[in-house]
Amino acid sequence: MISTSNVIATIIQSLPNKSDLDIYALDIPTMLPPKIILRETDESYTPDILVKSKDVEHVFSIDTGEADSLSDSFFQKARLFSMYASEHNGKLYIAGSRKFIARAKPKLRGNYENIDFLTIQ
Repeated sequence: MISTSNVIATIIQSLPNKSDLDIYALDIPTMLPPKIILRETDESYTPDILVKSKDVEHVFSIDTGEADSLSDSFFQKARLFSMYASEHNGKLYIAGSRKFIARAKPKLRGNYENIDFLTIQ
């Protein structure tokens, strides 16, 4: 199984124009991503990666577990991250195994316009 740390490193390496970006990731102690909070409910989650450029913020959520991890908290986190990314002209990228993406994609695709999926090999 691939670790979240390896996925974070791969995503960061693949980002274009890194010098123009502010990158916050769980694996970078001095650049930890901030919690994203829904004020109405005080619900909060910390993204695995947050990438900021001049006018855009992209949120990355990584799930390296098995396909059975589509819990209510996963959907709450996806909703919150999607809303946050949308408010900042960005996208939510969900990274997971092929099985996980196959199960999550149809449940999320119709509800959120700004979600993209990354398959972990």
